[in-house]
Amino acid sequence: MTKKRVIKIVIAVVIVGVLIGSLSVISFVKFGTANFVATSYGLYKVMFTDTELVAISDNPTVIIGKPNATIDEYVLENGGYVAESAKQLGAMYIYSNGNNEVHILYSTNGYYAKWVWQD
Repeated sequence: MTKKRVIKIVIAVVIVGVLIGSLSVISFVKFGTANFVATSYGLYKVMFTDTELVAISDNPTVIIGKPNATIDEYVLENGGYVAESAKQLGAMYIYSNGNNEVHILYSTNGYYAKWVWQD
């Protein structure tokens, strides 16, 4: 291998590394998960298909969905939780199944909605 070819390969590897690192940081800051592949795939499914909700992370649970979607059915099917409207604090939704409470932070924009489970 020539010296120029080695330099080109090193530069390409550095560029790819910076790109992957940047995408991971953006995904972590905006969605709470560094897995930019899951985030990108979830956004694609929500924005360009009929899919209402997509879970992009399990710890903490992060779900993205269509801007007008609701997670009431999702939490009911996954743990038997129902909304506690009297305890809601702004964008912090509280769901209870009688034994446990789940606090979920909700945000939305014109393209997607995001629900993040809080500890």
